[in-house]
Amino acid sequence: MGGINHQPCRTYFDLSTKLSRAISVGRMRLEEANICLEDLILGELRSDLRGHRRAQEIVVELMGSEGGAREALNQIRELKNRMRERDYADLPTLQTLNLIATGAKFAREGLVDSRAWQRIERLMEKGGFDEALDYFAGNLLSLMRYTQILRNKVARLKPQVQQQEVSAVLEENLAGNFRADFARLYHAWNRFQEDFLASALMSTELWYALNKSGSLAGGETEEEEEEARPEA
Repeated sequence: MGGINHQPCRTYFDLSTKLSRAISVGRMRLEEANICLEDLILGELRSDLRGHRRAQEIVVELMGSEGGAREALNQIRELKNRMRERDYADLPTLQTLNLIATGAKFAREGLVDSRAWQRIERLMEKGGFDEALDYFAGNLLSLMRYTQILRNKVARLKPQVQQQEVSAVLEENLAGNFRADFARLYHAWNRFQEDFLASALMSTELWYALNKSGSLAGGETEEEEEEARPEA
């Protein structure tokens, strides 16, 4: 099971898994777009004439990334609909588990970013899992918008692609430079995934506490710690 999959309870397990899968697809396609861009730049350095095809591939991958975000948004809507139909209530452990101490321990053990945990903790205190889903829906809409902006800028570079000048545009900050747009999208994805991971770990920890299944913050065994140590 994926590390970012939520576990509010088994009644919603299929939709929560589809949600995390769609998010993974969206991020994966963004990375593929970045690989295509790097191939385009490397091709220009070799005077490879297939830059137009690679530029098209960047656009296609960005469309796929946007599609993953859109599918995740659809899964959030489906999940919220089912929650309403089945009178969803947050797990009672939300009121009893010390989330501040839990988050601090998770951060020390390298499971989660402490700031992301704090953001999700505030959302959960305000309105529970439903509030967190609304937050993620808003983030996904922003990711889709940033992706569209980047995709349109790449598509408008057709003359530079044909003249093998994309690397010059990026290196010399010429007209059409989309570095800032790529950075904005990449940063937004990074923050989104940190928050989503924090939410997933929080919901899982609340579920484990409810069922007396221990904690994610159990620490490594001596054998695992030994394997994780770098060689001298």
